[in-house]
Amino acid sequence: MARRPEGWTLRRDERTDKWIVRFRAHGQRVSRSTGESDHSAAQGAAARIYARVAAVGTGRARTEAPLVDLAGQWLVAY
Repeated sequence: MARRPEGWTLRRDERTDKWIVRFRAHGQRVSRSTGESDHSAAQGAAARIYARVAAVGTGRARTEAPLVDLAGQWLVAY
């Protein structure tokens, strides 16, 4: 069987009835819950998850503050 092109796929978790997005990023398999039970809503969530993880480069999404905010906090503190 041929490999699928790069991108993400959705699978339904039978235990929770939620959709799970699966893809490969930076040489690692990634599987994350979209938190959605509706397929169309899960597609939007999957696209956001895929974009966020692919942009980070480590396979894990980061939620750090932007550098501009950190610099502003540092200036106020000192």
